[in-house]
Amino acid sequence: HNNEKLAKLRKWKKEAYQFVDIFHTPTERAKEALVKEGVDHGESSVITNRIDLQKFKSINRVGHKKPLVITVARHVKEKGIKVYDQVAQSLVKHADFRWVTSQDYQHMPDIYQSADIFYLPSQSTIGWEEQYGMGLVEAMASGLPIVTTTSGAIPEVVADAALISDPQDVVSHIKNIKSLIHDNERYAEYANRSIKRAQIYDSKKVAKKLTTLYRL
Repeated sequence: HNNEKLAKLRKWKKEAYQFVDIFHTPTERAKEALVKEGVDHGESSVITNRIDLQKFKSINRVGHKKPLVITVARHVKEKGIKVYDQVAQSLVKHADFRWVTSQDYQHMPDIYQSADIFYLPSQSTIGWEEQYGMGLVEAMASGLPIVTTTSGAIPEVVADAALISDPQDVVSHIKNIKSLIHDNERYAEYANRSIKRAQIYDSKKVAKKLTTLYRL
């Protein structure tokens, strides 16, 4: 029931639910939200977001003196700036941290390939939760082990390919990152899980599903 404070938006949503034949949502969680607002189960189809696996791909990484942990997200509180700062400060002796915001998209594959771990500390508030987190998909395709939170649709997007904990559990975030830094087998396990999970977001596979949807 977001975007209903203004009469114009309430009217727009009402008309959409009345006249739209099929809603395409990227997650089951988004579909559930539509159902709660009155959309029939059969009027929505879940098809994931997609990524070009020819551009975003895993490489043999050259070990850094200290592992590089990156966050790719808007620099806003919902994405977990405060938690990020606490974690980065606590792990300053163990890893380097980099928060990436606005970049030309063509440079993003190289940015992921330059890193060792992906960290997305998204938070949940009264009016917001992570709806997808496309950086998670890009990181998985790049073969990065992931540390993230239970905010919104994140558990659905990453499945078992990430170390997940409560958004505000800073101690758990630190523990998860340290486990990847100091345990090579665990690191390799979650890197492989990322690569495997990324296959369902292959743009070619998703395109076929979208083609089928729009032919209905």
